[in-house]
Order: sequence, then structure tokens, then C-alpha cells
Amino acid sequence: MKLLFFSVTLALVAPLAACTSNTPGLSAAIQAPTTQSSPSPRATSVSVTQNWYNYIAKDGSYTAKFPRQPKTINNSTQTQLGEIKFVQVMYEDQAKDRAYLTQSNKYPVDPSQYNAEKGLDDVRDSQNNNGKKVISEKRISLNGFPGRELIIQDNKNLLIKSRIFVNPAGPTLFTALVVAGDGNVNFPEAKAFLDSFMPK
Repeated sequence: MKLLFFSVTLALVAPLAACTSNTPGLSAAIQAPTTQSSPSPRATSVSVTQNWYNYIAKDGSYTAKFPRQPKTINNSTQTQLGEIKFVQVMYEDQAKDRAYLTQSNKYPVDPSQYNAEKGLDDVRDSQNNNGKKVISEKRISLNGFPGRELIIQDNKNLLIKSRIFVNPAGPTLFTALVVAGDGNVNFPEAKAFLDSFMPK
């Protein structure tokens, strides 16, 4: 399970470092129009998560439902913008070799100078390193926030399915992801978890 935890941690820390150290999304260029779709209907997911743990971020910025009570991990990373502190929230299902994780990061950047689509592209691009590669991408949106749904594969045959959103007013990056040790990220609990993730 240490390998699984390591992959989950990298999946979130690497985008943060890439997004900030290369000053992602700080272009004032006009964004090109894009076609966005919303995540799939949540009716089935609600029944799956009926008895799950309802997590509310301490700052109230998002909610998510975990199969059991998750652990919180205080973390930080150094960037060109300085040190950014963040909290990773994680539940590991050791019996099934799965992990569920959420995180939010507010960047110390003037929102008027932040290009959300560029920031999302930078997060996606940062995943293609250290033996990982993005094998699927879909543009999504939630509560008016632009986002991406990514499936990432590493050289150990682990799959990571993540949904990332940006609130341009922060600007704040929100991330929810599932890691599957058996390479299957399309199990019902994965969809239920991702559907329950609600940035505000």
C-alpha cells in the first residue's frame, strides 16, 4: 500500500509544483471558447454514498463523501510564488488496494491575472512525467467552475482517475482522485466518490 500512497501523493503534489513554479495560468490572454460537459447524473452515486463519511473542508471550500473517515495530511511545497501550504484528505481501502483523495490549493495570485484554462492545461501536462502519462481527458464543469477529468497511468499499471476544477475568483485549484491498484478506476465507488466532490 506504500506504493499506492506514493502514487496518490505525487498525483497531487506534482501538479501543484508545476502549476506554480512555472507560473501557470498567469497569462492575461483571452481564452478561446471551449465545449464543456458536466459530470454524469448523480442519482446512482447518491445511493452508493448514503452511509459514507461526509467530509467538509475546514475552510468550507468543498465537500466530499468518503467510504470511511479519511485522514488529513498537512503538506507544503516551495514555488516561485513562495511556500504554498495545503491539506490532503485521504482514505485508503487496503483490502481492495484503492485510495480516495481530495485537496484544494489557493494560489497567491491576483485573480484578474489568472487564466483558468491555462492553469488546467498545465496541471494536465505536468502528469506526463516520472513514468506517468495521461491516457484520457475530458473537459467538464461544475458549479460554473471549468475543469478536467483525467485518467492517468503509471509504469506500475496503477490507474488514477481525477477531477480537477478551478475557481477563478480564488484562484483555487480543487482536486479529487481515485487510485486503483488493480488498474480499474471504473468501479461504482469511484464514480460515487468523484460525483460527491463539490467545490464551492
